[in-house]
Amino acid sequence: SYKSFRHHGLYGMYSFWTPELYVFDPEILRLVLVKDSDHFIDRRDIKLTSKEKYFKEMLTMVKGEKWKALRSVMTPTFTSGKIKSMFPLIGDKVNELVTECEEEMRKNSFVDMKSMFSYYTTDVIGTCAFGIDANCLKSKDASQFIVSANYLSNLDFKRLVKFAFIMLLPRFSEAIGLSLANKHMDFFENVVKETVDLRIKSGQKRGDFLDILLDALEESKMQGESSKYPMTMDTITAESILFLLAGFDTTSNTLSFLIYLLAANKDAQRILREELQEIIEKDGEFNYQNIMEARYLDACLSGINRL
Repeated sequence: SYKSFRHHGLYGMYSFWTPELYVFDPEILRLVLVKDSDHFIDRRDIKLTSKEKYFKEMLTMVKGEKWKALRSVMTPTFTSGKIKSMFPLIGDKVNELVTECEEEMRKNSFVDMKSMFSYYTTDVIGTCAFGIDANCLKSKDASQFIVSANYLSNLDFKRLVKFAFIMLLPRFSEAIGLSLANKHMDFFENVVKETVDLRIKSGQKRGDFLDILLDALEESKMQGESSKYPMTMDTITAESILFLLAGFDTTSNTLSFLIYLLAANKDAQRILREELQEIIEKDGEFNYQNIMEARYLDACLSGINRL
């Protein structure tokens, strides 16, 4: 469809019996996403059964004022100050990644960097967002984190059919007890609940993603019925699972493509290596500030995201 209509700016088609409009024109996209975004505030409506309590509470599913309130709660996680404070934790995991890659090189003739980046990404999300050590780099495929994250982020044919069935026939799906819930969702639910319980009992504050959600929960309890959007434990669990899954495949894929194209383009690899070596010669180590000032590294990452 894209190849057939890309020169027309926009075109319409049906998804089963629902009409849909596809937009390619950059100016129209700018209007939809920026200038007139207040007229296009919600995502498509997906009917889910009552059993999908965590899917329903995820930021990608809620709408209107509920979405706006929840979004405002989660946004502070991604400020430059928060990311800067996480930099040492990320650095520790990078060192582990390098160590594990070197160990793998001694055993085999090649290193599966896609898998390595999956382990690394999961470890970083675990330690930065939840203060837990998923230990994926060291345990590799034996880690339940990796097994469950891989399962939830890769839709197989059976689950696609089930999802389509629930979307198209939500009432019938409800009647026959069809659900997207599975043991892997249960695993992440248990991880989040155990981490929350431990955080509440210890009273420890790390200023991370989980703390921000717990502060919102406490504020919601204090406001009672006057709260704009009552935060619940189900909400915290849902957003935590979303946070884990949203960062898992996207980040590891970006890094995998970056490594592949650097290997295929030796000149670009040389320029990037020289830039990073200059940083080490000047500052003695990588830190948040000099990484943010590495212009060629930023260009490489921007190019990968564009591709």
